[in-house]
Amino acid sequence: MEAEGPDIPDVGGESTRPGAVAVTEEEARRVFPVLEHLVREVKTPLSIDTCKASIGERALEMEV
Repeated sequence: MEAEGPDIPDVGGESTRPGAVAVTEEEARRVFPVLEHLVREVKTPLSIDTCKASIGERALEMEV
């Protein structure tokens, strides 16, 4: 992924399109397993795509 993928992978677990149904705890269940894997496997910066402060804060607290 690093060699052929995006410069900064953007991980999100909820659609941000207008009119999309919001998800609550489901967003965390979708995003954090992926982030946990990526922080161990890739050296590039990661982006978390969320509008929820709690999700963003939790992502920032993950050990790199």
